Amino acid sequence: MIRYNEITERLGVTERTLRRWCSVLEEQGWVFEKDESNRRFFSEQETLMIAEMKELATNRKLVDAAKELFEKFGVPKDREGINTAFNNELILTELDTLFRGDWLKVTLYCNPAPLAIKLLQDKWDDIKSKSG
Repeated sequence: MIRYNEITERLGVTERTLRRWCSVLEEQGWVFEKDESNRRFFSEQETLMIAEMKELATNRKLVDAAKELFEKFGVPKDREGINTAFNNELILTELDTLFRGDWLKVTLYCNPAPLAIKLLQDKWDDIKSKSG
């Protein structure tokens, strides 16, 4: 899990700004993991989501940025739902990249069928491992 100071360094924002963004996300229904002292911890996926919120918030209200993120990822009711939403988005992004690029065409046309199938299986396993 990632702490506040790590995210603020990555994103170049203050702790106060990050807390404000998190509060808006929670008001809209997001569930952050917290320790016994009620401090938030962040997954890598949440860090990416907050980075996207930073971009969205440059030209819209924070509440509108949060709503736009939730349209993309959904609003999970618990931590398991958060992981599922991110995993699904990540898998779809990876598959979209795979099918739009030349990798798939080259793999299918330049390799014998058993090797092509093995390469596709390895690629699928790689995508699944990235999605947690």
